Amino acid sequence: MTINLDWAKDPVVMAEKDVQPIHAACFVLLESAQPGRPSSAGADSFLAFHRAERLFRTEGAAYFSAFDLRFEKADHDRCRSAADSIAQAQVLLRQLLLAPQDNGLRTRCHDHLSQQMIPAIEAGLDVFRRLFLSMVLARQNTQAHHAQEVVRKLDEISKQIYFVSINASIQAVRAGDEGLGFAQVSKEIRNLAQSAQATTQHLSKLM
Repeated sequence: MTINLDWAKDPVVMAEKDVQPIHAACFVLLESAQPGRPSSAGADSFLAFHRAERLFRTEGAAYFSAFDLRFEKADHDRCRSAADSIAQAQVLLRQLLLAPQDNGLRTRCHDHLSQQMIPAIEAGLDVFRRLFLSMVLARQNTQAHHAQEVVRKLDEISKQIYFVSINASIQAVRAGDEGLGFAQVSKEIRNLAQSAQATTQHLSKLM
């Protein structure tokens, strides 16, 4: 059984791509909310907030459900907290764009982004990373199990060949001179079987 890994489609990679733009968007919006700037400045940056909020509210769980991984209640709570914090950040930033002279509001925006939203996002991403790690470990365990099965079967085959070669040697001896050639062949087969057994035993120790 072969398990294909396409890292670009793994859920944690997709989640990181959805969240990454929000950091740049925060900077753009805070810079845009300066006295004298039009209120529409940096409005496109809110798309990054919408994408990140949607990730933590619904899409993140959907990414993982495609791999038969389910969120626990604590996972949902952390993701919901991140989504709510992102939503609140959007409200504050929109208010700041409309009232750039309000230094108190600017301070609240900075505090919310640095003390609440960013930590909440990291906590949400930690949920994805933990589930991703469990998925990778499960895949590795599955592959290791299949490899062990292959080695076990090879070991069984090499043992059967070894015993067959011994039986062939006995029959060659009974045949006398006419069996000398066959006895040499059976000896070589026996040597190969012993070599195969030694290799499979070595592989078993490595697993």
